[in-house]
Amino acid sequence: MLFLDVEPRGAVRVDATADGCEQQLVMAEIVNMKPEDARSTSVVNAINASLKDLKLVNSVTCVQGPDGEEKIRVQITVAGDFTEGIFARAGGKLNTILGWSLGAVLPWFLTQLAADYGRWARGEARSATNASLTEVAAKIIAGSRGKLPAGVEEVDCEDVEL
Repeated sequence: MLFLDVEPRGAVRVDATADGCEQQLVMAEIVNMKPEDARSTSVVNAINASLKDLKLVNSVTCVQGPDGEEKIRVQITVAGDFTEGIFARAGGKLNTILGWSLGAVLPWFLTQLAADYGRWARGEARSATNASLTEVAAKIIAGSRGKLPAGVEEVDCEDVEL
């Protein structure tokens, strides 16, 4: 899929909760930047057919750790009854694919996020990082199941109904 030239687009609804917030994916799609390329168009169409069935909720709460210190807890819930597109074709392998993908992407993403918050906390200028999909994918894959940033710990998954 690295041959694709796409732009991700989406919409997220954010609701305040008593102890944090809940972010729910309302819409996700990728836009093919090379619509004249039949190969990329068919792949993008297959991905978008699956994305319409994707349910994703990110809950961010403040919790008290065992040491009494307040901590931020983030729980990402991903689900979907995929009837079309590439996710439907993955069948029972989808959980394995999503698990590997999140395990590869989250350490990279959280490291980027920690660096950005560090710049913000120091009053330094913040800017968007421009990188090609190929470069980002190579970094993510190279660090798959990578090391989480300091202060971040992974906990066991919970089964949650969406």
